[in-house]
Amino acid sequence: MNSVLFQLWWVHLARSEELCQIINDSLERLYPSFVGN
Repeated sequence: MNSVLFQLWWVHLARSEELCQIINDSLERLYPSFVGN
């Protein structure tokens, strides 16, 4: 895999609010005490 393209793709994902929400939901399911709702 082209490392430059991969980095650009990862930055695009990292900036995605939808991805952040998915990560938050996953953390809440896997580590509820870690999120600490």
